Amino acid sequence: MTNRTYRLLFTLLALSWGLLVTAACQPSGRQGGAEQPQSETNQTFLASQQDYDLRVAGTAWEAGDQIGIYVRRTAQNTIWSAEQLQHSNLHYRTTRGGGLATFDPADEQQKVQWDSSMKYDILAYYPYNAQTQGGKIAYSVADQSTLKPLLISDNLSAIVPDVAKQLIFRQALTSLRFEMRSEDGGSLEGVQVRIVGMPTTGSLDLLSRQWQVDDSSTAEISVLVTVSGATAKATALLLPIETTTSEMKVLFTLPNGRTYTWPLREGQSLVMGQQRTHTITLKDTGTGKVTEVGRYLELPAKKNLPNTMEVQHMLPSNRSARNYFLLYNTQLHLAHYVAYPLYKDLMGSGRYDKWQYDASVPSQFQPNLNGSYVDGYSRGHQIPSADRNANPTLCYTTYYFSNMVPQNQKHNGGIWSNLENQVRTLAGGVDTLYVVTGVGFDNTNYQYAHDRDGMACPIPDYFYKVVVWRDNQERWHSKAWCIPHEGFSGKPNNYKKTLSEMEAKTGFDFFPALNDVNVLDN
Repeated sequence: MTNRTYRLLFTLLALSWGLLVTAACQPSGRQGGAEQPQSETNQTFLASQQDYDLRVAGTAWEAGDQIGIYVRRTAQNTIWSAEQLQHSNLHYRTTRGGGLATFDPADEQQKVQWDSSMKYDILAYYPYNAQTQGGKIAYSVADQSTLKPLLISDNLSAIVPDVAKQLIFRQALTSLRFEMRSEDGGSLEGVQVRIVGMPTTGSLDLLSRQWQVDDSSTAEISVLVTVSGATAKATALLLPIETTTSEMKVLFTLPNGRTYTWPLREGQSLVMGQQRTHTITLKDTGTGKVTEVGRYLELPAKKNLPNTMEVQHMLPSNRSARNYFLLYNTQLHLAHYVAYPLYKDLMGSGRYDKWQYDASVPSQFQPNLNGSYVDGYSRGHQIPSADRNANPTLCYTTYYFSNMVPQNQKHNGGIWSNLENQVRTLAGGVDTLYVVTGVGFDNTNYQYAHDRDGMACPIPDYFYKVVVWRDNQERWHSKAWCIPHEGFSGKPNNYKKTLSEMEAKTGFDFFPALNDVNVLDN
């Protein structure tokens, strides 16, 4: 599911910069010092929505929608404080709604006051809450039937008053979407979806963009379901949490009353702005089994790693067929591994560069790699572009910043490139090669490279690949390599490992559907 993007077009037209205005009410948090000349401006906000299907149909705002706005004079720090605020929780609303809605001040005291000689930073959120204090927004996801998604915008900084402005909103919650189907084709009319063990209340500090979640506020969450014959969909809006636990489960109750339990994978992070889809097959066999479609052979069994999110990319040409999967760490700003199938139809010739953010990962967790790391390290692909160069559109998906790690170019273009070529040659001789490629660290005493914005990204201590394939006699084979990052020369086979050795080194169970005893090390 693609990330939802929310855009607010903030157009301020100067009426008269020479007119001095005395505010009827002093805005909260006003900066001290000599009184600055103020200008009344056109206060209209034009707002549009894109890919918005969590509350209303299509991309239209509803009449009565309201937003809150915070303004400060531009500061060097990214974390706001109450003392910096020029305006606090200004109240704006739309009376007509629509695809491009007009938002106006709720009253005369809610207007933004500008000094034409200053620059400003803006925070905004939806929906407006008059009880918000100090930028802290209390929120509950217990009642999904009337829940409005919490959206925030913090992209505008160092703006001048007389320039058109565009606020870009992102989801402040996390969402889980379930696409259900009946295996026997029977109707799912009346199916219920409930989530248990999940906290329901917390507060978002808008100024720091951090959540404080009440872990004791666990309650059963009933999720709204839409049914169409043998298929059904349900989307839950949940609070971001650092780590899921074994108590967090999804309950599916069929029309006949039979309930099936599907545990969330323990040790995941539910990340602010993340939207994840699970495809579930429901079958009334009396076993209580729920099958999730899409747990593919190449996916490792994940150890409990905090601050990680699972990201599944599908093929651009066939949204039901997988492209690659990555386990992304939002604090380290890289993927622990990328797992994918490799076969002839995905490989071609040529190189099609298109460096870009991954739409499935909130951009604030990704490095800005519109250029190499500033410390001289290359943008090292985990899934190589040549593994997906059958056409330009497919190849572009390997240029997501989420797929990059800092890599010494001698390593990247030397021994590691040789290994990638070796793996593609192997894939060309089998039906399907299942690949896991990743990076690791010997300890947490990281050395860092930095992105174009100064974000620190740890430099891997080693790079590895593990692969399996099946021969004509239905026997499984494996190969594995682990190459130190300082090893810029030599042949890849000098660094061969067994599958068991790589499992011991990384802590991952590779290809868990296979019995290791029956897999031949090559």
